[in-house]
Amino acid sequence: MSIKHKNSINSNTIHFLSIFLIVALVLAASLLLIYSENQSDAIKDIWSHFKSISLIVVGCVFGSSKK
Repeated sequence: MSIKHKNSINSNTIHFLSIFLIVALVLAASLLLIYSENQSDAIKDIWSHFKSISLIVVGCVFGSSKK
């Protein structure tokens, strides 16, 4: 007789963490823009990081879907 334990994370926790991460990333990007000596390079860095994070998220969402 085996009992299956399913570890699930509460959806409220996922929403809180996602909102927290988005706010933290926006705050970090604004601080980088404010305190950087060259705003053009800072914007390029922020855009590059945004593209990388977007690629990771899309890969996780569509890569882990079960068909």
